[in-house]
Amino acid sequence: MRSSSRAQRHTPGTISSTVVAIPPGSVIGRSFRLASPIPDMGAAARRCNRRPARLQGAAERATTGPMNGTDEDGFDGLREAARSWCAEDGAALSPAGAACRAVVIAASDLPVEAGALTGAAPGALYQLRLPGALVPPSAETDAEAADAAVAAGLEFGLRLAGARHVLVLTHARCGLIGALLEESGERAMAMARSGSLRGWAALAAPAIGRTAGSEAPEADRRRFAAMEIVRLSIENLLSYPFLLDAVLAREVALHGWCLDAENGALWTLDPAADVFVRA
Repeated sequence: MRSSSRAQRHTPGTISSTVVAIPPGSVIGRSFRLASPIPDMGAAARRCNRRPARLQGAAERATTGPMNGTDEDGFDGLREAARSWCAEDGAALSPAGAACRAVVIAASDLPVEAGALTGAAPGALYQLRLPGALVPPSAETDAEAADAAVAAGLEFGLRLAGARHVLVLTHARCGLIGALLEESGERAMAMARSGSLRGWAALAAPAIGRTAGSEAPEADRRRFAAMEIVRLSIENLLSYPFLLDAVLAREVALHGWCLDAENGALWTLDPAADVFVRA
């Protein structure tokens, strides 16, 4: 297992960025306007409108079921807070948003928003949430494991939003990473039964395998596993040709962070030494 070292706290430098603007009369703009006459688009839409009976029943139950009109789990409070934010704070944002500085790939259950963690302005981070912050390989590398939504998000953030940094951000208390480290128990059984979770576990296997056999305390094992997930994600990011080209041309930089909130620490990957250092 790679050892972790400690570095003095430092102040991050300013991240430069550019924004790709699309003028109304540009070739890109015209290409989007010409997309409407695609053959059979109307037929495809009509097919989508013909729901199978099972899906139609599910849709009706979703809007008229026993939970409709009740707030048993407090979800209505979330909706009310969102409505208030849109009415009171949303209008204060610039219509164009802030310049995009980085694409952030964060763990789905990260306990803090990346914007709050970094102090970035609204719109400055193009964010993707993934289980464990584990980036799947590109279609060119593994067509079966690839995720078109992840590829599209990366490409949009870099090519259209103008981000010049990609940050993989996970944390030591990630639920899915913890489940992978369990040899038994309910979560381990759930991982084994679910096809989707089994597939995700297979993607994470190289990282989890690097921590196998460790006799370290559980908290340390979880942190080490999270760090290895970050390393694996960065390896997989380099399998995307457009991103690899940008990195080799020094147009985009990759970063890996692991949040250890329990110990009040932020660990960052030093790419030159390939070790995590405490920021």
